[in-house]
Amino acid sequence: INQSLINDILPCIPFFLLGLCLKIDKETIDLISKVCCLAIVVSFLYVWYFLGARALGGMHGEDYSMYWSYLLLPNTMIVIEYAFFTKRKFPILCALLGIAYAFAMGTRGVIVIIFSLIVIDVWRYSRLKKTKKIIYMVGLATLVLLFCSSNIYIEILLSLKSVLQQMGVSTRVVEYLISGKMISYTSGRDEIYSVLLEYLRQRPFTGYGVYGEYTLGYAAGAHNAYLQIVFNFGCILGGALLLGYIIVFIKGLMCSKGKFSQNWIIVFGCIVFIRSIFGGSYFNYAVFFLLGICLHSIRYNER
Repeated sequence: INQSLINDILPCIPFFLLGLCLKIDKETIDLISKVCCLAIVVSFLYVWYFLGARALGGMHGEDYSMYWSYLLLPNTMIVIEYAFFTKRKFPILCALLGIAYAFAMGTRGVIVIIFSLIVIDVWRYSRLKKTKKIIYMVGLATLVLLFCSSNIYIEILLSLKSVLQQMGVSTRVVEYLISGKMISYTSGRDEIYSVLLEYLRQRPFTGYGVYGEYTLGYAAGAHNAYLQIVFNFGCILGGALLLGYIIVFIKGLMCSKGKFSQNWIIVFGCIVFIRSIFGGSYFNYAVFFLLGICLHSIRYNER
């Protein structure tokens, strides 16, 4: 706790308070989205032309960078939402640049989060009736599955891999797509899960305390925020905290319907709930920022 106090735990407080009192209106979204567009352009140029290959993997010698990928993720997500909302050329261009940046960094969790938001926004911003939306989505999903099972799909991915190799960026995501293990490959996480679950069976009600998994030698954490919170606080208290958070999120989403705050609740909802599957920790600014936004939405609606 002492080691993580400054970098992880304390920053959650101002972000929670920011979400709790931030008035998300058209002017706020417009201003912050434009700043996020600028952040994408600057980060892209900085990593690509100044750092170059050093950005990928850093000191670990890997061909991808989870750090740089997740660092720009909120900006990219906000700009994607802004692009769907405004349908302006510059935000669309910056959104595509952010997606290309995430793809080049080679972190599949970021790609899944971005793709999830795009699917949700296509559904939300489509003017078709709900029945037609369902028909078109099912038809599109069928076409995608057929395309992904064809030889053309593999050939395109192999060509893309060759281009990325020539550019000197990560081909990790493309390799996962070629092998069909974009979601199924666990990178050794299943071994961590099995060990932690075995320990949890020994103390299901009390858990092992905050950062309990670190004391077992897993310095990178549980790699699953849902398992982490249950492992730390036990099945009853940890499960209650998870359930309470989900209830607040759903209620905040319902209370924000038709308001500008709904856009950011969906954006940070994708970041929090999907990233928690791939890794991360509940001591994360996005977790507490989303909680603050949802509580603000509920309070505003009740007033």
